Amino acid sequence: MKSVSLCAVALLGTAAASLGATATFDPPLVEVPSGTPALFDVFVAVESLSAFDAADILIGSNEVPDLGFAYSPDWEAAMAGFVTPITYDGGAYGQDVFVGGFRAAGAIQGSVWVGTLTVDTTGLVEGDYPVSVDGATDGMSRLTLAGSWEPLSGAGIVRIPEPTTVGLVAIGVLVWLRRRGR
Repeated sequence: MKSVSLCAVALLGTAAASLGATATFDPPLVEVPSGTPALFDVFVAVESLSAFDAADILIGSNEVPDLGFAYSPDWEAAMAGFVTPITYDGGAYGQDVFVGGFRAAGAIQGSVWVGTLTVDTTGLVEGDYPVSVDGATDGMSRLTLAGSWEPLSGAGIVRIPEPTTVGLVAIGVLVWLRRRGR
């Protein structure tokens, strides 16, 4: 009896942790040299709701110089013209973008492409820089259906590789040219 109760509690805890809408960054990891913009396509999908008719999405980072966003044609069509104007730096992160929309008739099922996030990498040194949507932390990001809502979360990583890799390739080319000249 005791083991069944513990299993039931464990299953409930797992189910509760998995509830929430997802924001998917595609690709999940973008590797670019410093100074080159990193681009992510951002998709959203409901988890526990059957569909959604409104979205509030705050995409942010505390470690990058700037973010930009452009809505996809899919999002503009799905929201039938009720697209929230893009606002920047709402205060939850060092750099953030707030996007969203409202669908007046019907609801959206499955995943939909919201748009393309551009991450400015000017001045970033070697390392990984997270970009995220976290409804639990920012208190804003969520998908809604007729007044019911679920928090939205997801993350992407911008990776700046070490600059010595470029130098090693250049040295290899010079050695090859020198040997070829003999």
